[in-house]
Amino acid sequence: MIELRFYGVRIRVCFGFLFINALMTLISGNISVLALSACLLHELGHMAVMKLFGQKIYSVTFYGAGVKITPKKGKILSKWREAGVLCAGCAVNALLFMLFGSSPFGLINLFLCVFNMLPAGGLDGGRILRLFLEESDKFSLRTASYICRGAGCITAVLLPLAAFFIGIRNVTVFAAAAFMLISALTQ
Repeated sequence: MIELRFYGVRIRVCFGFLFINALMTLISGNISVLALSACLLHELGHMAVMKLFGQKIYSVTFYGAGVKITPKKGKILSKWREAGVLCAGCAVNALLFMLFGSSPFGLINLFLCVFNMLPAGGLDGGRILRLFLEESDKFSLRTASYICRGAGCITAVLLPLAAFFIGIRNVTVFAAAAFMLISALTQ
């Protein structure tokens, strides 16, 4: 793992992240650079809204399955502010899609926006679902966990089926679905 500090924030890059990006570059060429750029802008959206709400960032970890932003302990955000932070990355991707339209960079941002809002595991949509279910008076924490796990499993099965039927035969879609299924089953 490579680790450095940037303005008091620990930045960690795991070798799995480097491996996945090298593999993506071999498979899809220059598109992976566009995808990595869109992902970084997505994460900057999360961090900007965290800063706006006064939440300090402890670390940013780039690992094989994505990026994890860890806030410093202390101030706890309200449910609505937490949801705002979670939606911020997708909002950046939606804005970039509107700016770049049907160009490769625009379409990558559209995909990231839609994909990250899926109600599965560690994706933004799954975390929003869990946030609201756990805060609800209608569900116990255990029931909320089962609902989130079920939503993740269903999404993991439907994603590659939908991709297959609309003509997407990219191995990364199937790898993402496998990751989502494993994530849902191990929550």
